[in-house]
Amino acid sequence: MDVARQVMARWERQGHVIVGTGGMEIGRPNIAGESRPDGFILALVWAEGDDLYLAATSPCVLPDTTPEP
Repeated sequence: MDVARQVMARWERQGHVIVGTGGMEIGRPNIAGESRPDGFILALVWAEGDDLYLAATSPCVLPDTTPEP
């Protein structure tokens, strides 16, 4: 939980927006955020075994089915 709180505080200090949290009350944190100004999706996810995973997406990577701009 300490690591999850640190990650969330860091994201907020950097100006990112926390869009959702869950599992904090039971020690299984899941945090979703959106980076500013570029709109990346940020996530910190708890997994079985007390592992935490960081994930991010990029608005710069288009799906294969999206035509080039």
